[in-house]
Amino acid sequence: MGANVSTIINSFGLMLDIVGAVMIFVYGLPSKWQEGSGRALEETPEEEMIRDAGNMRLKGRAKIGLGLLIAGFAFQLVSNIVP
Repeated sequence: MGANVSTIINSFGLMLDIVGAVMIFVYGLPSKWQEGSGRALEETPEEEMIRDAGNMRLKGRAKIGLGLLIAGFAFQLVSNIVP
C-alpha cells in the first residue's frame, strides 16, 4: 500500500499552501507601498531605524509566505502531470 509519486507531490504542495496561507494571514500580503519619512513627534532616528527594520522583517516574511503559496500550487499542478 505504498503511496504513488503523484500523491506525495500533491500532499507536499498542499502542505506548502497551508504554511504559505497561514504566513500571509499573519503577516499580510507584501505591497510596494513604502512608508514615507512621516515620523512620530517624539521618535528619535534610532527608534525610526528599529521600526524600519521590523517592517522589513514583516515584509520579508510576507514574501516568503507568498512564495510558499505559489510553490505549493506549482507542486499540485505538477502532481496532475506526473503519472
